[in-house]
Amino acid sequence: MCTPTSTPRQSGSLSNTSLMVVAGLLSLAQSTHCQAGIGLAEWTLKTPGMNLIADADPFSDTHGVCLRQPADPKKGLDKDTVLVSHIQWWMYYQDFVVGKAKKGYFVVDERTKDVQYSKDSASLDQKIAQLKLGKPLSKRLVPQDGWNMVVLPQLKQMYQKQLQDLEAGRGTAKDLSAAERDSMKTLLQDMLKKLERSAKPSHSPR
Repeated sequence: MCTPTSTPRQSGSLSNTSLMVVAGLLSLAQSTHCQAGIGLAEWTLKTPGMNLIADADPFSDTHGVCLRQPADPKKGLDKDTVLVSHIQWWMYYQDFVVGKAKKGYFVVDERTKDVQYSKDSASLDQKIAQLKLGKPLSKRLVPQDGWNMVVLPQLKQMYQKQLQDLEAGRGTAKDLSAAERDSMKTLLQDMLKKLERSAKPSHSPR
């Protein structure tokens, strides 16, 4: 949960108008960061077989990170389109998605939508060999990778846009002094660094 950031008053250093502007910019920056825990935290990746792996409404509350079929233009979203729920890691093969979910290790044929589960990693390896899947098309991916590929670039772009507006003196930034702009730039740069740190290296236990 994001906690709102308050702006401390520094006696004699800022006018009332400037304080309001700085507070507004701080609020904007903070609310942008908070979106990472709300709608902006949602992400969707398209598989090589044109299905979707997603952590997004309306399925995330029930299915967590799931593999599902695209919505039918006529029927819309349907819970029956979910093929695998609560995915922990996955890899792409030609025509197949292989991985581990809460229910067990799985192999999904993206052409037929057939899902087969294995009880352990050894059984999964046997299934991969039996199906002659060959070399994987991707490394092993985890939910953090989905966030890194979709959400992280969006947040970085927003913060960088705010920095550009500050440097150019656009919008509410035009009412700030040079010192105040520098303070805001430092704040936004710190937020960008935090974003980079939040992009944890992917780790996928077997």
